[in-house]
Amino acid sequence: MRLLIAIIIGVTCMSSLAYGYEGRRADSVLLNGAWEFVLDQGDQHAETLAEAEQFQWRPCRLPGEFVPWSEENATTIRFAWIRRRFIVTPEQARRLAVLRWNSIDFGAVAFLNGRQVGENEPTGPYQVMLPTDALRPGENEIALRIPGAAGVRRGRSGKLLIPAGFASQHPRGIPAVHDDIWIDFADSAYLKWVLAMPDLAAGSVTFRVTPVAPRPMDGLRVEAEVRSWPEGALAGTGHAAAAAVADPDGLGGRHSFVAVPMPGFRAWTHEEPDLYTATVRLRQGEELLDEISFRFGMREIKTEGGRYALNGRTLWLRGSDWVGEWNWGRPWVAGRELDYIVTEAREMSMNSFRTHTIPPPPLWASISDEHGIMILAEFRDLHNGTDFQFTPEEYEIFHRNCLSDAAGWMARLWNHPSVITWVLSNESYSENEWEAGPYRDFVRVLDPTRPTMRTDNETAEILDLHTCGNTVDTCEGLLHTQIASWFDRARGRVVTNTEYMNIFPRPITQWTGTEDKEADAVAYGQLGLEHTEAMRRGRLAGLWPYMYAGWTRTRRGGEEWRAGYAQPISAALHSGLSPVLASLDLFDPDYLPGQRVTTDLCLINDSWHDAKIHVDLLLTDQDPQFIPEAECLDLPVARWSYDFELPADSLSTVPVTWQLPEVQGSYWITARTTGLRGRPVLSQRFVRVLARPEVPERAVQRRIVLLAGDDAAESYLREKGLTVVHAADDPNPACDLVLVWNAAHLSAAEKAIIGKLGRFAAAGGRVVVLAVESWDWPALCEVAIPEREHEWDSDSYLYSRAFPFPGGSHPMLAGVPADGLMRWNGLPGTVAFAPLQGAAMDRATPIAWARDRAHIVAAEVPAAAGGAILFCQLDLRGHLAGPSYDPVAERVLLNLLGW
Repeated sequence: MRLLIAIIIGVTCMSSLAYGYEGRRADSVLLNGAWEFVLDQGDQHAETLAEAEQFQWRPCRLPGEFVPWSEENATTIRFAWIRRRFIVTPEQARRLAVLRWNSIDFGAVAFLNGRQVGENEPTGPYQVMLPTDALRPGENEIALRIPGAAGVRRGRSGKLLIPAGFASQHPRGIPAVHDDIWIDFADSAYLKWVLAMPDLAAGSVTFRVTPVAPRPMDGLRVEAEVRSWPEGALAGTGHAAAAAVADPDGLGGRHSFVAVPMPGFRAWTHEEPDLYTATVRLRQGEELLDEISFRFGMREIKTEGGRYALNGRTLWLRGSDWVGEWNWGRPWVAGRELDYIVTEAREMSMNSFRTHTIPPPPLWASISDEHGIMILAEFRDLHNGTDFQFTPEEYEIFHRNCLSDAAGWMARLWNHPSVITWVLSNESYSENEWEAGPYRDFVRVLDPTRPTMRTDNETAEILDLHTCGNTVDTCEGLLHTQIASWFDRARGRVVTNTEYMNIFPRPITQWTGTEDKEADAVAYGQLGLEHTEAMRRGRLAGLWPYMYAGWTRTRRGGEEWRAGYAQPISAALHSGLSPVLASLDLFDPDYLPGQRVTTDLCLINDSWHDAKIHVDLLLTDQDPQFIPEAECLDLPVARWSYDFELPADSLSTVPVTWQLPEVQGSYWITARTTGLRGRPVLSQRFVRVLARPEVPERAVQRRIVLLAGDDAAESYLREKGLTVVHAADDPNPACDLVLVWNAAHLSAAEKAIIGKLGRFAAAGGRVVVLAVESWDWPALCEVAIPEREHEWDSDSYLYSRAFPFPGGSHPMLAGVPADGLMRWNGLPGTVAFAPLQGAAMDRATPIAWARDRAHIVAAEVPAAAGGAILFCQLDLRGHLAGPSYDPVAERVLLNLLGW
């Protein structure tokens, strides 16, 4: 009976490990399935049978979480014991045995039959050679002591001394086993690591083999055999001499190399993901000591000339982020992995994913291998800007754990051709010297076949940006202005962006001025489309907007927004990430009736194939909302059509001229590209038509008392036929309007008459103060302008969208369309500056707001002596002339002058 159990366990082991093709052995015992557990507050011992029987054990099944998640469990559980019994045969008991597991939070101490046999403090893959007498024929018992977040070793600062993903930043979590636990068997020596290193130019693959043994062994031979997958046709063989060394610390070893010629091999690419299986055998004479089989691909990934290169060809990576969905997303993704990883990703034009805080499990990596999805695998060294404040001694422990964890993940994943980059850490700004030096060097030496990414944003190969706040930053055009500086900083390295479109807290009103969730989702999609296109035109080698789990039908239970898309961002990214795209280099929204506009159309072909495309430039009076088949695109207000031939891996720019209608209103201009495989793709922008404003009669009849003006201001006002006077004149409430053009530039003479303005306002005179960064006259009006929250936060209190208060009928906004304060011409599209604050705002009459209604950017504010002063934080000065001229801004200013 026990032999039958052992056979069943062995068969189950092969079935499970075959998912990953990461190192199958003919003789293994899988320890998945039925276990028992008990919680431990730190004073219990359950490693021996006698001690264990004191406790109330509860059944569980592993892999999986065996303690329910709760905030209390995540912060108070110190340890958990798990145990199970298993059978080994007499033959297995005499063999060399290696205990292995793939992922346990937060590491574990292992006991076999009451004896400690291994300990891994980090969370990742682990293997340990067992003592020769650790197993006995028949029944054995394994017990693992696993910390919870309250039991993990910490530094004096309270931070964990292991890289632990999100728990690194906020130390909490429950003990859990996330992947297989098993025992491998060999004779005398064991193949600890085998790394496939393809050489496409030579038409061969070299296997770097690292044999280990309880004691040094010479005179060994390594044999390698490669077969096509899944057909099994022999592709090549090779052999070489080898030696085994003892490996007490887990990170060392002596490598041997065996080359296998593969004439006529098929390369692995994202388009043709051909695979091979390798069987590597370790022999001493004719005796077979160990044998391992795994799957790999013939591919080379490098960074050169500021580009990723796959097998020597430029590779443009476009995708999103996985954030450990295989752990927390089982209710909706289990059994639907292919749909999630491949089908929906390709519908959204994605060819790759970055895993955030944890590398992928075997099944996900294997599906990616088979379908050409590429992976940037991130280790668990997550900082998110946190300084762990370890002592030097604690850093030594932490660094060792980082290296150990990285080695475990690499050795488990490095033969997956889909894994193309190691992401060393995340936002560890205080650790750059060690991470860019010893840490990166360790990873590159252990695996020389892949580039590395991120320490303090950069490695020697790649500069990676995180513009995480692009959906929260209140000025939507700032990202466009920053791209050139990234390449200056990169100095020829690859430039990527692995995080943007993050879903951070922000008012739902920020982009639309309403609480309409769908309108907000459409605005979010527009932002994602424009920023993605801007970075593509700038030629970033890799783009991964965050986060895929929120954008798929799989996650949303099959729910669709429309036209088969889960929500607007999925439709927007289908176009924005498309390998072939005609992108409108157009940001300005506001134009005059009938205006002819010449716009650059950027023709992008990031594929390996020439493309013949047809582009229709379509002006519509309805929003297509990123749907390629939207009805409004078939009934445009105007159409212009073009045909292009795009060479593979090319970017070119052609000017296209289009014309606005004579009718004022809101429109959308869309470049729809057809001729591609699959659905058309869109480059979509919103535009408005507004007549050039006329000067109000009231403004012509009065005098404009101009304070803190300049030559351009005075010239503009006089060209409009207005009467302009200066500070020497005593303002008259009956016929004057005082215009403070730029309070930061008030002259001494002008400051002297500030007191007169109080009496002027109290008598009913009109005072208009244009956008100010500070206000130094509380005796006139108690208004305050907040300083930027951080010196580095250049976009703080800079708004590209503002909205009238409900019922807004203030003369300042007369003739301004409902969406007229949403982005103005010229990058970065600034509409308003910092909000108005201060004691007087409690009694103010608000006119316009930005972000939320607490951010008032225009108001009639009570003056200290009576009357009111109109403060307008809208960026009127910057939009009256030149390339940033905006008719909405001019209309607001002229309305104020006629107020």
